[in-house]
Amino acid sequence: MACRNLLRNLSPVKTFLLRILHRRAMIQNMMNEEKIVPSEVTIKLLERAMVESGNDKFLIDGFP
Repeated sequence: MACRNLLRNLSPVKTFLLRILHRRAMIQNMMNEEKIVPSEVTIKLLERAMVESGNDKFLIDGFP
């Protein structure tokens, strides 16, 4: 899984992190400014994507 792709493909309908619109703007602004998105946000996105994938093995790209 590529963390950058998860962050780019954020959708208010698909993820619980976007219930509050300012979070989406914050993530987009940080990425536009090439800043690091907070680990807590990335971890939640990864967890959700992993659960939704149905797989039990993952290679995580772009995350420490």
